[in-house]
Amino acid sequence: DGFHAELTEAMTGGFVGERAIVDDTALTAARDELRATLREDARAALLENTRESSIVFDDGIFVTLESLPVTYEGSDTAVVREVARVQAIAFDHAAFARFIAEATLAAPEEGSIRITDPAALTMTLLNREDADPASDALVQFTLSGNAQLTWDVDIEALKQDLVGKHSTTLETVMSGYPGIESAQASIRPFWSNEFPTETDRITIELITESQ
Repeated sequence: DGFHAELTEAMTGGFVGERAIVDDTALTAARDELRATLREDARAALLENTRESSIVFDDGIFVTLESLPVTYEGSDTAVVREVARVQAIAFDHAAFARFIAEATLAAPEEGSIRITDPAALTMTLLNREDADPASDALVQFTLSGNAQLTWDVDIEALKQDLVGKHSTTLETVMSGYPGIESAQASIRPFWSNEFPTETDRITIELITESQ
């Protein structure tokens, strides 16, 4: 009785008539199903758009979901909406491969390194519940698995180094490519002892050593 309110403008919007209201159980079930789908779609979209020069592990992907208010279309249709935001901890492939090489090998060779099968490794965050990939300066994790490291070889540069060289210089040329453990040359015709004088006539086949 001690309060007074007065509208200064005409009221707009609102609804006149009958309209169905979503049952709480049905709404919860719809949101749970939608959220499960969104989580998978968000992860897939992130991995699909990750640059080839980066590595993202499953435990380093964070998906946050936000429920939007239910809206209605007509008298018997309710629209349930969820918004997904995805963030991830990404590692530069070359730097990460070098880190693993230095951590596991006594004296790794110089040169660019790549991980042949990153999926063979599993990263587990130690503080995942409290982690915030957007602001954390330090991320603690363990890494397990058995992956293969491969030293990259600049094929075009190697061809240039072989052009016109005598076959006896093969070992000397290869000494400048630490990623190559051994090499064999097949020169045709068989009586020739020199590599072709044009790079497009030189074919190089890299054979990755099995684990």
